[in-house]
Amino acid sequence: MGARGVQEIPPVEANEGADAEAAYVQLKQQIVSLQLRPGATVREAELQEQLGLRRTPLREALRRLAHDEMLQIYPRHGIVIANPGLVEIRAIFEARVALESAVAGLAAQRRTEAEVEAMQRLHAEMRVGMDAGDHPRWQRAHAPFHALIAAAARNQILGRYVAHHTLLSRWLWNIYEDARGERTAAATDHAAIMHALAASDPIAAQAAMYQHVLEAKERLMRGL
Repeated sequence: MGARGVQEIPPVEANEGADAEAAYVQLKQQIVSLQLRPGATVREAELQEQLGLRRTPLREALRRLAHDEMLQIYPRHGIVIANPGLVEIRAIFEARVALESAVAGLAAQRRTEAEVEAMQRLHAEMRVGMDAGDHPRWQRAHAPFHALIAAAARNQILGRYVAHHTLLSRWLWNIYEDARGERTAAATDHAAIMHALAASDPIAAQAAMYQHVLEAKERLMRGL
């Protein structure tokens, strides 16, 4: 992936910002869920018809996704959905390990008792899903668990970055699982993270999250 050959698109008009944001979110979800598959070529006109948008907000959404390195735009040739390789996987997880470790440390200091109780319920649900080999059940609790940690950190800037890189990580696992038909590869225990957050121990929370994300990266890269 990279910026070579990417089309320069002028900034979106202010009154079309909402459409551009909606298109960005929808297209990103389609990429992550593999509705738009890695390496596939799509035409701007096809996306414009599918989303029911004018050209300017669609192009702004595509420009943002190109900046995120989730696709490349080639003038007169089409739009190619990115196919992440080992370099991109390593970069995504290196960003995640730095971001989520910092967020876990802040969350351990700033979380409320109500948030801890909610985390514990989600953690228990993940354990049930993992023990039963029920990947969808595990996944339904996993994303909210990490989102709640990010919210408990009380830092909106870090929260936005964590949300983005968590979604990129989900994309990588979807690619892995789709290629191998393995739906439990990403399921892991979060007990050490949960214990540190409940104990309000920022150092332990940082270390546990660091180890958790690092192990996920190593498992994915071994599989590839």
